[in-house]
Amino acid sequence: MTPPSDNALLARVDERTANIVDDLADIKANYVTKAEFAPVRAIVFGFVATILMAFMGTLVYLAGLQH
Repeated sequence: MTPPSDNALLARVDERTANIVDDLADIKANYVTKAEFAPVRAIVFGFVATILMAFMGTLVYLAGLQH
């Protein structure tokens, strides 16, 4: 098997570089900044905290019933 020529390798590198540039452009177009994500994070953390507090309250209530 003959190794690929330098021109073929350079063409492959050029094609891959072009693909990376296209992918980065797509990522930048659909990127969510930290500032945009902060309200979503706060809402989700609030829901999770509420669920965990209800669960812990139930455990404390059930532990109190046994004594």
